[in-house]
Amino acid sequence: MIKLRKTAAIMLAAALAICVGAHADSGGFSDVPASAWYNDAVGWAVEEGVAEGTGDGIFSPDAGCTRAQIVTFIWRMAGSPEPSESSDAFHDLPEDAYYYGAMLWANEKGIISGTSEVTLSPDGPCTRAQAVTMLWRYAGADEGYTGYFTDVPETAYYYQAVGWAINRYVADGTTLLEFGPDLPCTRAQIVTMLYRMQRTGSEALSGEVESVRIENTITEEELNLDAGEIAEFASIFSRAALNDNSVPQMGEEQTSNPMYVVYVGYAGGGEDVFYGTEAGATVIYKRTGTYGPGGPGFIAVRNAEMQSFFDRLGI
Repeated sequence: MIKLRKTAAIMLAAALAICVGAHADSGGFSDVPASAWYNDAVGWAVEEGVAEGTGDGIFSPDAGCTRAQIVTFIWRMAGSPEPSESSDAFHDLPEDAYYYGAMLWANEKGIISGTSEVTLSPDGPCTRAQAVTMLWRYAGADEGYTGYFTDVPETAYYYQAVGWAINRYVADGTTLLEFGPDLPCTRAQIVTMLYRMQRTGSEALSGEVESVRIENTITEEELNLDAGEIAEFASIFSRAALNDNSVPQMGEEQTSNPMYVVYVGYAGGGEDVFYGTEAGATVIYKRTGTYGPGGPGFIAVRNAEMQSFFDRLGI
């Protein structure tokens, strides 16, 4: 009979309640404190050339973004591809503007559309709804997600985009039940969304996976995966969304009795332990260190494929 490691499970529950994140170098901006929720994202964006400061050693995280700024950030993350051809169709795109190539590329790819037949409104303000819609289109416009925010009606053009952004950990609500679609999208918010987009669950793995053992704490079954199953397990991680220091979202309440405990062994030695929720393995968590003030807390890996995979395994 399988015995769940009660101590580890209790520690996980405590971590979920009081975890605090670790932070990377923010680029030395005086207005990006180490404790800021966007600190890691700003550091990544500057290091990767996606964004830069606004001058005088500041990043201006709370400043609202224009359409051109957000499109340029996306374009840079995509590798600054050249548009297929230059165009004089839009009267508000000077060829010497920093955003000229980015706006043409985004229009060609369907990430944005003209605000009229002859304008793209690069200097127009960008709302949170508009920003996540751009990101959703850039990511492939997957319509398989739904949301629960009271201020995001199903008839809204951004409904699918918001559902995708929330379910993929790309964006958060402004409150538990509100997304704030009409609020300005700030520089801190957009670089955080972009930072989350480019991360995958593979970051949660500590090396080359050599062994995987799954315990189902409900049925008290245990399964050791074979080589092919291990490869599929790692592949699912590579397509999963990753979120640092996440707390379970609605309907995903974590307790000290998760349905699954997954032990992942590595070729170079060492082992990670992942925990599912009571509901299953759509989201699994790994504690990343000590919890509480100064501790890095835990990370969450989300991919509905994982539960389907476990179901096929019969575990």
